[in-house]
Formats: sequence, structure tokens, C-alpha cells
Amino acid sequence: MLSFTDSAVTLADASDYVTARALSGWPEGESAQQAALRRGQDHIAREYNSRWLSEFDNDDAPELVRFAIIEAALVEARNPGSLSPTVKASDAKMLTGVGSITWTPISGPGGVDALRPRLLHVEAMLSGLIRGQTVFLERA
Repeated sequence: MLSFTDSAVTLADASDYVTARALSGWPEGESAQQAALRRGQDHIAREYNSRWLSEFDNDDAPELVRFAIIEAALVEARNPGSLSPTVKASDAKMLTGVGSITWTPISGPGGVDALRPRLLHVEAMLSGLIRGQTVFLERA
């Protein structure tokens, strides 16, 4: 399982990954890079630690897991806090009418959980390493 205290990705590995793909948004300073990697790994650990198909530690994390951490870190570097939003049930609503503005609560199996951030490219990257998760999409 990924640690919430020790890093699975080095700054050099992250820099190599970002440079090889010419990705934008990677912070300049080492402390900002380390913070982004920490938040990225925290997100991957929160979302996937209970779903890994095989056991591993930070030191032997599969390459795709390390890449997913870097991808999540990039999202965090571009928009700090985006992977750990505070969501209240009262926020789970959608605009359904503009004239005299009408809001409708989000219902169904997803509920407030449907407001959790999802990184589809990370999910695709990790798809062979995790147990599946049933996703319900409700039609309007």
C-alpha cells in the first residue's frame, strides 16, 4: 500500500516524466514539487489503497502507480486542493431551471460521492492494477 508519509516518487523521477512528455504546470522549486507529489500520492493512496490487486510498498510500487502519482501531482500543482475538496450534502445540487433559478438535489446511488474528483486518465492508467468499481450514472 502507498504510504501517507513516505514518498514513492523522487523529484528526479517526476522531473524526468514531466520533461519527457513536455507537460506544463510543474512547479519550479523543489519544495513546491515535493508538496505536489505528496498531495498527489495522498490522493492515489486514498482512492486506490483498498483496491490494489497485489500488495506492494512505496519502494516497489509499479511504474504505472508512480506515473499516476505524478499525474495526480500535476493536477494538484495546477490547481492546489482540487483533489481534496470539501463537499457538503447541501452542495449536491444541479441547476435545472434558469427562469427564477431552480436547483434540484442530486439523488441516486452516487449522491454526494458523485462530486468526488475523478482523474479518468489516472483511472485508465491503473485499470489493470486495481479491482473494479461499479459506477452508476443516472440519466436525467
